[in-house]
Amino acid sequence: MDFAFPQWRHWLDRTTPAFASRASVAVCILLAIIGVILGNIEDSLAVQTNGLISAVDVINSLLFVTAVKQSLRSPDVIHNYGYGKFESLAILASALLLSCVFIYTLYEVVFSFGAATPVANYPLLMVYSAVAFLLMRRMVVLNRKYASTFHLPMMSYDADLWRVDSYMEIGVMGNLVLGFVLKHVGLDSLGRVLDSITAVALLAFALKVPFSHARAALDQLLDRTLPEDIQLDIIGVIVENISRICEFKNVHTRRSGKDMFIELDVIMPFDYTLETAFRVENDITSAITGKYPNAIVRMYVVPCSHECVQDGQRFCPVEMLKLKKDDTVQEG
Repeated sequence: MDFAFPQWRHWLDRTTPAFASRASVAVCILLAIIGVILGNIEDSLAVQTNGLISAVDVINSLLFVTAVKQSLRSPDVIHNYGYGKFESLAILASALLLSCVFIYTLYEVVFSFGAATPVANYPLLMVYSAVAFLLMRRMVVLNRKYASTFHLPMMSYDADLWRVDSYMEIGVMGNLVLGFVLKHVGLDSLGRVLDSITAVALLAFALKVPFSHARAALDQLLDRTLPEDIQLDIIGVIVENISRICEFKNVHTRRSGKDMFIELDVIMPFDYTLETAFRVENDITSAITGKYPNAIVRMYVVPCSHECVQDGQRFCPVEMLKLKKDDTVQEG
């Protein structure tokens, strides 16, 4: 078995962003197996439904592992903007999968609603629910940490899923506690109805995060521009350097996974040397990446059309401002 150790050590490597996704897979499998088995044995529809949601999360986590691995690939000749949109595809697939499971499980819940069989071992289910809640909160912290470290939207999405799952687990615990009380006062049938209602509520709540993130994922796939506040920051950098260019034409933005692609169209004086143009471009791109480290800035520069030259005199605003500054320095 020694030959397998390096593979296991690779899976437990905490320095890679895939570690959080692998941990999510392991915890999801554990909660899915125990939840579905306990829910069936003890006749708790709420616990069983929670287990089924965890089973779906297993598939989601496998999707996330694959998406994270693919999104880390560098741009190449075929995909000039990289592979960041694998994350968006995985999020959309996750939302679609949960929607299908919701429809199917809702069908099952409706036809078993108000069944006569009461929930059996409430204390055992409450202990399991409490342990599951602690595991879920731990996964929230882990994914948030890795999302902040590696700047991967997929990790934030997974953290949000675990956060919502933990909230659902609180609902399951509340349902079990109330059902336990109802059972001891002779209202077993009411406890069973409450259990069915909880199952329906869990499914509805489970769709909240996938649908909210799916909209952002669709925006990325459709190459929607960056939010207005980010574009205003970009224009602010241009304004700070407006005295060094003739005209600012346009800005084009898009997002691909964690990367933000920003393309700027500017006009510079026709007699700018290559070194001067490069210095201006470098200052602008450095200022933008200073605000947004994940930004990939490309500046497209064209020389002016000589319209500033009239009757043998040049009225270039950039050169005139430069001369004015030189005169001010000499007078000082």
